[in-house]
Amino acid sequence: MSNQIQDLMPRIVSRGLLTFRQSAILPRLVNSAFGAEAAQRGDSIKVPISQPITAEDVTPSNQMPQPPDTQLSSVSVPLNNWKRAAFHLTDAEMMQIEAQAHFIPLQMAEAIHALASAVNKSVLDLYVQIPQTIGVPGKLPFQTADATAHIWQGVNAAVTARKLLNKAGAPKTGRFAVIDYDMEANALALPHFHDASKAGNTSVAMDGEMGRKFGIDWFANDTLPRPGVAVTGVKLAADVEAGASSVTATVAPTKIKAGAVFSVANAADKLFMVTDSAPVKGNRDQAKLTLAQPVPATIAANTALSFVEDVHVGLVMHRDAVALAMRPLTMGGMEVGTNGHMMSVTDPQTGLSLRLEVSRQYKQTVWEFDVLWGVALVRPELAVVLHG
Repeated sequence: MSNQIQDLMPRIVSRGLLTFRQSAILPRLVNSAFGAEAAQRGDSIKVPISQPITAEDVTPSNQMPQPPDTQLSSVSVPLNNWKRAAFHLTDAEMMQIEAQAHFIPLQMAEAIHALASAVNKSVLDLYVQIPQTIGVPGKLPFQTADATAHIWQGVNAAVTARKLLNKAGAPKTGRFAVIDYDMEANALALPHFHDASKAGNTSVAMDGEMGRKFGIDWFANDTLPRPGVAVTGVKLAADVEAGASSVTATVAPTKIKAGAVFSVANAADKLFMVTDSAPVKGNRDQAKLTLAQPVPATIAANTALSFVEDVHVGLVMHRDAVALAMRPLTMGGMEVGTNGHMMSVTDPQTGLSLRLEVSRQYKQTVWEFDVLWGVALVRPELAVVLHG
């Protein structure tokens, strides 16, 4: 059995890494720092961040000008995400892996998909730190003109997001958007996304992908947050001054999650996004809600807060907005221990690292993939939240 496991592990981990590469979309899009050196949870990795350079006038002189600082700045990203996914293989599946070059067992594919979803979600969950938001929570964007009258009909959401990235100075290359399947269904019904004559290319017709529209690469993903909350009767527990970054509300903190959106009575056109909900000391029925943007004007106590129950979230950003670091958990190659075998592989194309561990239990063998990574929002001005 031991020899069979050692023969199978390279095949399984290589096929698993290929599937991981295809499923983990976000690590391929954001600013990433990968490496072959092994690490453990809690380590920090420095990810380089580009800095703007100013063109200067040339003035002839007998003295050389002071050379600019050529050292790139960096941000420290802690490797605080360590996820595992275990599965079992039958004898028939192990024989099929040996016999067929591209066979991937169903449960093995599910394990890889779970890890890829966790990595994708860790990047998407950073949206609560992004101050720029567009769209109307509860009203899906990209609807046709005859379906709704709100301002996010048609391609207005894409055009507005592009405008905000332009104003933030985001480079033209490296822009991407991730939307959920409901938004995607609306977008693909628009001629700008499915009609080659209007879209400017044939990618949608040829491979079924949304492709690059309005200078943005569009992707659909099923792990985008749905932060809507169904709570009623919430009021402000105290006055809120203009410019405040948090409010105290009459609601249990556990009922409000990050990303929740609410409006204030008599100002329904102004929406506030919650980035954190913390208990108030000495009062379990009140919560301190941290907001993504400061309160523009004074709000009196006992003012009603109306939370949106059905909220969709999409992201439009430049790759430099997020830094992601990933490291293998062990050195490359096969390692044999007292309880089993381990093998780590780093994808040479994407830098994604994946470890496979095989251990023998009572009357069964357990196969387990795990990954180690960290993410951070380093340039929030290069990102826009698209609500729907």
